[in-house]
Amino acid sequence: MDQQTNLARRLAPEEINKGMFVAVLSITHEFIPFFCESSSVFERGEPYRMAFLPDEEDARPLKVVAVCLPFVFVKDAHRHHRTLDVRRHRVAEIDWRFGKKYFNSVNRARKKSTASAKEC
Repeated sequence: MDQQTNLARRLAPEEINKGMFVAVLSITHEFIPFFCESSSVFERGEPYRMAFLPDEEDARPLKVVAVCLPFVFVKDAHRHHRTLDVRRHRVAEIDWRFGKKYFNSVNRARKKSTASAKEC
């Protein structure tokens, strides 16, 4: 068994390249501060930014298909495509072996379930 532990590395937008595996670290949302009118922090009426951890589905490894900053076109292991806006999404590079292993295991499971569904 491989004893090496790898760490995901947070990426700056310009470091994102086609073919690499990434995962979303956080998603930033902006809110208009109507809830705290008396607070001096919100007196100017500027949007308030809050970073949230991604839910389980958003935290799964993704493969970069194309980059046109600030947008990154990615696909997941289920072959669903989506666009990340790196102004809102903080991403980390995932070790290539980890990403490949994840994608391969999901693909094997999908093929197995498809084959069993055809038998019915």
